[in-house]
Amino acid sequence: MLFSEFDNRDCRLQAHLILSRAILLIALLLSSAGVRSDTLGVEVQGLKEPLVANIKAHIGSEWVSSVSLSSQRRRDRFRLQAENRAAKALRPFGYYFPKIKSTLLRAEQQSWILKLSVTLGEPVKVRQLLLDVKGEGKDSNTIVDWKTNWPLVPGVTLNHVTWEQQKESVLTSAGERGYLSAIFEKSEIRLDLEQNVADLVLVLHTGPRAV
Repeated sequence: MLFSEFDNRDCRLQAHLILSRAILLIALLLSSAGVRSDTLGVEVQGLKEPLVANIKAHIGSEWVSSVSLSSQRRRDRFRLQAENRAAKALRPFGYYFPKIKSTLLRAEQQSWILKLSVTLGEPVKVRQLLLDVKGEGKDSNTIVDWKTNWPLVPGVTLNHVTWEQQKESVLTSAGERGYLSAIFEKSEIRLDLEQNVADLVLVLHTGPRAV
């Protein structure tokens, strides 16, 4: 029996449809057998905002793979990872040596609660400060006020958030007054964690006034 060109084309089309349906079926089966997600609630004891919010942001989303919590060994590993992330989340606020204890509890089916008990410990303190301004705009009232009211003086707790905010603030002020090429010639936080102190070096050069 002879097959026409159209018969061959129909056969190829039917084979393609069968193959496509098989691939789709396999994908659906894999999806249905895939990783299930459980909800995760995080409770932080002993701290206030914004430290709590930063810890929750570092730990991650409100969902967790059920496979990652399927055994006691995996749950312990998950807790240790959460403790490490929580510790890192406290560093921007000057706390490099917190003590963190965690418990992971099954709240209900497909739901977990991670409880973190945090003791901050002694914060890193500013030991020395070198804050200088150079350039044509160094005597600008706004920049002089910024330098005079600089908050991270010796003896206070190091705060990386404040550090970045202050830098952004003075660059914005300099730009608004025409010093568009203002830059920091030096911007250093020198940590000495053995002494639990930090030395700050910040040198701003305003450059020439453009407008």
